[in-house]
Amino acid sequence: VRRNLSLRGIHNYAPPHLIQAVDFLARATADYDFSGLVSAWYPLQDIAAAVRAAGDPRAVRIGVSATDSTPSPIPQRGHS
Repeated sequence: VRRNLSLRGIHNYAPPHLIQAVDFLARATADYDFSGLVSAWYPLQDIAAAVRAAGDPRAVRIGVSATDSTPSPIPQRGHS
């Protein structure tokens, strides 16, 4: 990490909406399958690949994880 930069993003909703959404997801996980909300997960060191994947119209959301426990395999365009 260089220059102590932070990346934050909120698009089309305010922070209270995000809090409401996360609270809903936490309450409703037993009733609904939310696994499809994130199309693929990438480790932080592969951020460039994650940004490319986010440009794929089939991607719902792309997850980026700062931990070593990133789920895999990661689906890529042209692969199943």
